[in-house]
Amino acid sequence: MTKDYHRIEKGLALEDPRRPFGSSVAARISLALQAPEQSLSVSGGLYEYASTALEALDLWNEQGSVDDLVAPERSCHEVWGPLGSEPYSKAIEHMFLTRRSIRSFDASIPIDIDVLRSAVSLGRNAPSVCNRQSSEIWICTDSDLNAKILAAQNGNSGFGGSVPAVGIVVTDSRLFSGAGERNQRWIDGGLFAMSVVYAMHSKGFATCMLNWSMTNRESDYLRKICGIPQNYDVVTLVAIGHAPQRFRVARSPRRALNSVLKIMHSRG
Repeated sequence: MTKDYHRIEKGLALEDPRRPFGSSVAARISLALQAPEQSLSVSGGLYEYASTALEALDLWNEQGSVDDLVAPERSCHEVWGPLGSEPYSKAIEHMFLTRRSIRSFDASIPIDIDVLRSAVSLGRNAPSVCNRQSSEIWICTDSDLNAKILAAQNGNSGFGGSVPAVGIVVTDSRLFSGAGERNQRWIDGGLFAMSVVYAMHSKGFATCMLNWSMTNRESDYLRKICGIPQNYDVVTLVAIGHAPQRFRVARSPRRALNSVLKIMHSRG
Protein backbone atom coordinates (compact mmCIF):
# COMPACT_ATOMS: atom_id res chain seq x y z
CA MET A 1 0.00 0.00 0.00
CA THR A 2 2.74 2.46 0.97
CA LYS A 3 4.74 1.61 -2.13
CA ASP A 4 1.74 2.23 -4.35
CA TYR A 5 0.49 5.50 -2.90
CA HIS A 6 4.07 6.79 -3.01
CA ARG A 7 4.29 5.82 -6.69
CA ILE A 8 1.41 8.24 -7.28
CA GLU A 9 3.10 10.97 -5.22
CA LYS A 10 6.36 10.57 -7.15
CA GLY A 11 4.58 10.51 -10.50
CA LEU A 12 2.70 13.73 -9.79
CA ALA A 13 5.91 15.39 -8.60
CA LEU A 14 7.49 15.02 -12.05
CA GLU A 15 7.81 18.12 -14.19
CA ASP A 16 5.70 16.58 -16.95
CA PRO A 17 3.74 13.55 -15.68
CA ARG A 18 2.41 11.07 -18.20
CA ARG A 19 -1.35 11.16 -18.61
CA PRO A 20 -2.99 8.86 -17.91
CA PHE A 21 -0.80 6.68 -15.67
CA GLY A 22 -1.11 4.35 -12.70
CA SER A 23 -3.93 2.02 -13.72
CA SER A 24 -2.42 -1.04 -12.04
CA VAL A 25 -1.48 1.00 -8.97
CA ALA A 26 -5.02 2.35 -8.72
CA ALA A 27 -6.46 -1.15 -8.99
CA ARG A 28 -4.27 -2.46 -6.15
CA ILE A 29 -5.05 0.51 -3.89
CA SER A 30 -8.77 0.26 -4.59
CA LEU A 31 -8.71 -3.41 -3.65
CA ALA A 32 -6.72 -2.79 -0.48
CA LEU A 33 -9.06 0.03 0.58
CA GLN A 34 -11.88 -2.46 0.77
CA ALA A 35 -10.40 -3.59 4.09
CA PRO A 36 -11.95 -1.94 7.17
CA GLU A 37 -10.61 1.60 7.61
CA GLN A 38 -9.80 0.90 11.26
CA SER A 39 -7.35 -1.86 10.33
CA LEU A 40 -5.43 0.50 8.04
CA SER A 41 -5.48 3.53 10.32
CA VAL A 42 -3.20 1.81 12.82
CA SER A 43 -0.33 2.25 10.36
CA GLY A 44 -0.17 6.00 10.87
CA GLY A 45 -2.98 7.21 8.67
CA LEU A 46 -2.36 4.70 5.89
CA TYR A 47 -6.01 4.69 4.81
CA GLU A 48 -6.06 8.48 4.46
CA TYR A 49 -2.75 8.62 2.57
CA ALA A 50 -3.78 5.90 0.15
CA SER A 51 -7.29 7.21 -0.46
CA THR A 52 -6.17 10.82 -1.03
CA ALA A 53 -3.42 9.62 -3.38
CA LEU A 54 -5.99 7.64 -5.33
CA GLU A 55 -8.24 10.71 -5.56
CA ALA A 56 -5.27 12.79 -6.75
CA LEU A 57 -4.49 10.21 -9.44
CA ASP A 58 -8.08 10.33 -10.66
CA LEU A 59 -7.97 14.14 -10.69
CA TRP A 60 -4.82 14.11 -12.81
CA ASN A 61 -5.94 11.43 -15.22
CA GLU A 62 -9.39 12.95 -15.71
CA GLN A 63 -8.69 16.71 -15.54
CA GLY A 64 -4.92 17.15 -15.79
CA SER A 65 -4.77 18.95 -12.42
CA VAL A 66 -2.20 18.18 -9.72
CA ASP A 67 -3.48 17.95 -6.14
CA ASP A 68 -1.36 20.25 -3.94
CA LEU A 69 -1.93 18.02 -0.91
CA VAL A 70 -0.38 14.94 -2.52
CA ALA A 71 2.32 16.73 -4.56
CA PRO A 72 2.78 20.15 -2.90
CA GLU A 73 4.54 22.87 -4.86
CA ARG A 74 7.62 24.55 -3.39
CA SER A 75 9.77 27.50 -4.44
CA CYS A 76 13.55 27.83 -4.37
CA HIS A 77 13.16 30.90 -2.16
CA GLU A 78 11.06 28.90 0.30
CA VAL A 79 13.58 26.03 0.51
CA TRP A 80 16.94 27.81 0.23
CA GLY A 81 16.10 31.44 0.98
CA PRO A 82 17.23 34.34 -1.19
CA LEU A 83 19.85 33.30 -3.72
CA GLY A 84 23.24 33.58 -2.07
CA SER A 85 21.78 34.06 1.40
CA GLU A 86 24.99 34.08 3.43
CA PRO A 87 23.61 33.72 6.99
CA TYR A 88 21.51 30.68 6.06
CA SER A 89 24.36 29.00 4.20
CA LYS A 90 26.82 29.66 7.01
CA ALA A 91 24.44 28.22 9.60
CA ILE A 92 24.14 24.96 7.68
CA GLU A 93 27.90 24.79 7.12
CA HIS A 94 28.44 25.39 10.83
CA MET A 95 26.22 22.45 11.74
CA PHE A 96 28.12 20.09 9.44
CA LEU A 97 31.54 21.29 10.58
CA THR A 98 30.84 21.23 14.32
CA ARG A 99 29.02 17.91 14.74
CA ARG A 100 31.54 15.47 16.18
CA SER A 101 31.41 12.24 18.13
CA ILE A 102 31.58 13.36 21.75
CA ARG A 103 32.70 11.06 24.54
CA SER A 104 32.39 13.43 27.50
CA PHE A 105 29.00 14.06 29.09
CA ASP A 106 27.86 16.37 31.87
CA ALA A 107 25.54 14.20 33.94
CA SER A 108 24.33 17.25 35.90
CA ILE A 109 22.39 18.52 32.89
CA PRO A 110 19.09 16.64 32.65
CA ILE A 111 17.74 15.25 29.39
CA ASP A 112 14.74 17.32 28.35
CA ILE A 113 12.40 14.75 26.81
CA ASP A 114 10.42 17.42 24.97
CA VAL A 115 13.55 18.74 23.28
CA LEU A 116 14.57 15.17 22.51
CA ARG A 117 11.18 14.57 20.91
CA SER A 118 11.52 17.70 18.79
CA ALA A 119 14.92 16.50 17.56
CA VAL A 120 13.56 13.10 16.54
CA SER A 121 10.61 14.85 14.90
CA LEU A 122 13.09 16.68 12.69
CA GLY A 123 15.19 13.58 12.08
CA ARG A 124 12.25 11.52 10.83
CA ASN A 125 12.38 13.58 7.62
CA ALA A 126 15.21 11.31 6.46
CA PRO A 127 14.64 9.76 3.02
CA SER A 128 13.59 6.12 2.85
CA VAL A 129 12.89 3.72 0.02
CA CYS A 130 9.32 4.22 -1.25
CA ASN A 131 8.71 6.39 1.83
CA ARG A 132 8.35 3.22 3.91
CA GLN A 133 9.87 4.90 6.98
CA SER A 134 10.94 1.59 8.44
CA SER A 135 13.31 3.06 11.03
CA GLU A 136 12.77 4.00 14.66
CA ILE A 137 14.94 5.08 17.56
CA TRP A 138 14.28 3.58 20.99
CA ILE A 139 15.76 5.83 23.70
CA CYS A 140 16.47 4.83 27.29
CA THR A 141 17.29 7.24 30.13
CA ASP A 142 17.26 4.62 32.90
CA SER A 143 20.80 4.26 34.24
CA ASP A 144 20.46 0.57 35.16
CA LEU A 145 19.16 -0.46 31.74
CA ASN A 146 21.67 1.81 30.00
CA ALA A 147 24.46 0.00 31.82
CA LYS A 148 23.21 -3.34 30.48
CA ILE A 149 22.82 -1.98 26.96
CA LEU A 150 26.30 -0.45 26.88
CA ALA A 151 27.85 -3.56 28.42
CA ALA A 152 26.61 -5.46 25.36
CA GLN A 153 28.36 -3.00 23.01
CA ASN A 154 32.12 -3.02 22.74
CA GLY A 155 32.91 0.60 21.75
CA ASN A 156 32.13 2.71 24.81
CA SER A 157 35.00 1.78 27.12
CA GLY A 158 36.11 4.69 29.27
CA PHE A 159 32.97 6.81 28.94
CA GLY A 160 29.94 4.49 28.88
CA GLY A 161 29.29 5.01 32.60
CA SER A 162 28.68 8.73 32.06
CA VAL A 163 26.20 8.42 29.17
CA PRO A 164 22.80 9.85 30.28
CA ALA A 165 20.75 8.32 27.46
CA VAL A 166 21.19 5.60 24.88
CA GLY A 167 19.35 5.43 21.58
CA ILE A 168 18.90 2.21 19.62
CA VAL A 169 18.22 2.70 15.92
CA VAL A 170 16.22 -0.18 14.47
CA THR A 171 14.47 -1.01 11.21
CA ASP A 172 11.34 -3.08 10.76
CA SER A 173 12.38 -6.03 8.58
CA ARG A 174 8.74 -6.73 7.65
CA LEU A 175 8.75 -3.69 5.36
CA PHE A 176 11.25 -5.25 2.96
CA SER A 177 10.92 -8.27 0.70
CA GLY A 178 12.93 -10.29 -1.78
CA ALA A 179 16.65 -10.67 -2.39
CA GLY A 180 16.80 -7.29 -4.11
CA GLU A 181 15.97 -5.53 -0.84
CA ARG A 182 18.15 -7.59 1.46
CA ASN A 183 20.45 -4.62 2.22
CA GLN A 184 17.96 -1.77 1.99
CA ARG A 185 17.02 -1.88 5.67
CA TRP A 186 20.60 -1.06 6.64
CA ILE A 187 20.76 1.80 4.13
CA ASP A 188 17.50 3.31 5.34
CA GLY A 189 18.49 2.77 8.96
CA GLY A 190 21.81 4.53 8.40
CA LEU A 191 20.13 7.49 6.70
CA PHE A 192 17.66 7.76 9.57
CA ALA A 193 20.39 7.49 12.21
CA MET A 194 22.48 10.27 10.67
CA SER A 195 19.44 12.49 10.20
CA VAL A 196 18.43 12.06 13.84
CA VAL A 197 21.96 12.72 15.09
CA TYR A 198 22.24 15.94 13.07
CA ALA A 199 18.84 17.00 14.42
CA MET A 200 20.02 16.27 17.96
CA HIS A 201 23.13 18.34 17.31
CA SER A 202 20.94 21.25 16.17
CA LYS A 203 19.05 21.02 19.48
CA GLY A 204 22.20 21.12 21.61
CA PHE A 205 22.68 17.42 22.34
CA ALA A 206 26.08 15.76 22.28
CA THR A 207 26.08 12.36 20.55
CA CYS A 208 28.36 9.49 19.68
CA MET A 209 27.50 6.72 17.25
CA LEU A 210 28.18 3.28 18.74
CA ASN A 211 28.38 0.58 16.08
CA TRP A 212 26.44 -2.63 16.50
CA SER A 213 28.47 -5.18 14.53
CA MET A 214 27.23 -8.03 16.66
CA THR A 215 26.06 -11.61 16.31
CA ASN A 216 22.42 -12.63 16.08
CA ARG A 217 22.63 -13.95 19.63
CA GLU A 218 23.82 -10.58 20.93
CA SER A 219 21.08 -8.77 18.99
CA ASP A 220 18.52 -11.17 20.47
CA TYR A 221 19.82 -10.34 23.95
CA LEU A 222 19.56 -6.59 23.32
CA ARG A 223 16.03 -6.92 22.00
CA LYS A 224 15.07 -9.02 25.00
CA ILE A 225 16.31 -6.62 27.70
CA CYS A 226 14.83 -3.59 25.89
CA GLY A 227 11.50 -5.14 24.88
CA ILE A 228 12.19 -4.61 21.17
CA PRO A 229 10.20 -6.95 18.91
CA GLN A 230 12.07 -9.68 17.06
CA ASN A 231 11.18 -8.24 13.64
CA TYR A 232 13.33 -5.15 14.29
CA ASP A 233 16.96 -5.29 13.15
CA VAL A 234 19.44 -3.30 15.25
CA VAL A 235 21.33 -0.82 13.04
CA THR A 236 23.37 1.21 15.52
CA LEU A 237 23.41 2.64 19.03
CA VAL A 238 23.76 6.33 19.89
CA ALA A 239 25.12 7.80 23.11
CA ILE A 240 23.12 10.96 23.92
CA GLY A 241 23.63 13.71 26.46
CA HIS A 242 25.07 17.19 27.01
CA ALA A 243 28.74 18.02 26.74
CA PRO A 244 30.60 19.82 29.54
CA GLN A 245 31.82 23.37 28.93
CA ARG A 246 35.21 22.10 27.77
CA PHE A 247 35.88 18.71 26.22
CA ARG A 248 38.13 16.99 23.73
CA VAL A 249 37.22 15.13 20.54
CA ALA A 250 39.20 12.74 18.37
CA ARG A 251 41.04 14.59 15.60
CA SER A 252 39.49 12.33 12.95
CA PRO A 253 41.07 13.96 9.88
CA ARG A 254 38.95 13.82 6.73
CA ARG A 255 40.18 12.24 3.52
CA ALA A 256 41.20 14.67 0.78
CA LEU A 257 38.25 15.90 -1.28
CA ASN A 258 39.65 14.47 -4.52
CA SER A 259 39.75 11.03 -2.91
CA VAL A 260 36.01 11.02 -2.16
CA LEU A 261 34.68 13.10 -5.06
CA LYS A 262 35.05 11.70 -8.57
CA ILE A 263 33.69 13.77 -11.45
CA MET A 264 32.80 11.41 -14.30
CA HIS A 265 32.96 12.23 -17.99
CA SER A 266 31.59 10.48 -21.02
CA ARG A 267 33.77 7.66 -22.33
CA GLY A 268 32.01 7.65 -25.68
